[in-house]
Amino acid sequence: MITVRRRLAADMDACVSVLRQVHEHDQYPLVWPADPGAWLSGSRQVAAWVACDAGAACGHVALATPRPGEAAAAWATQLRVDPAELLCVALLFVAPLARGNGTGALLLDTALADARARGKRAALEVVTLNRRAIALYLAKGWRCIGSVRYDWLPPDEEARLFLPPDQG
Repeated sequence: MITVRRRLAADMDACVSVLRQVHEHDQYPLVWPADPGAWLSGSRQVAAWVACDAGAACGHVALATPRPGEAAAAWATQLRVDPAELLCVALLFVAPLARGNGTGALLLDTALADARARGKRAALEVVTLNRRAIALYLAKGWRCIGSVRYDWLPPDEEARLFLPPDQG
């Protein structure tokens, strides 16, 4: 049975191990970070959770304040809110061998519920390389409201911007 709980400092090595599996399987993140533990706990992060199966980490998600820029502006415009009212679902990944049992959906729902409990609006962006993630978001009713191009992406890829089904 999959459980989701707040990420603890003691979970970081296990989360980095799962992230390594995801990177090798899916190229997420596109470039392996020099310090993956720091990458998973960025300064904009407000909360993070780990999914566990029989006590072993098998997934991760976080909420973070949006980076200033085109994505935050697009979400705020669509929702008619100040960007300070937004939280981004971020760093959502599930170990390749743990997929297909609802873990990603459970992590997504956890982050969304927490954003709402904080009185914030949720948003997310996903690189088009991550087709499985896009399929999950669409299956959960999230809507693509646009896209942005970043210079660190391959020329034929972009970041798609999503909002939950009950927003905007």
